[in-house]
Amino acid sequence: MRAAANIGPAVRFGYDTQASPTLFRHYAAVREHLGVKPYYGTDAGTIATRAAHTAALSMDQPVDIINATIDELIAQDIELPAFSTLDRITEQIHAKTQARLFRRVARRLTNEQKNNVWRQLELPPCCLTG
Repeated sequence: MRAAANIGPAVRFGYDTQASPTLFRHYAAVREHLGVKPYYGTDAGTIATRAAHTAALSMDQPVDIINATIDELIAQDIELPAFSTLDRITEQIHAKTQARLFRRVARRLTNEQKNNVWRQLELPPCCLTG
């Protein structure tokens, strides 16, 4: 590309964000062109959290919850955050949802049923020695 544009190797590409806000103007121009809202500085985090929670009620795999969250952000015309942001939201929501589900099931079990579950989890004597 440099050769085709007759740009020498001394010319540096990139943005100096300390000296110029050009990068951020370009971000804004791209968002405007694509018709999307920025993730940060909006209610997008709330939308993503709500979407993850809704998905976690019917899905168990974190990857499925992340995909459902991405689908909702796209449907709302919101730019996608870093994957680590989606992963963190999903991990927190998934853990809370699973804990709630386990507590609900545990409350519905009788003591006899709980004891039966514990008996199923006990290792037979042959497996306890090394």
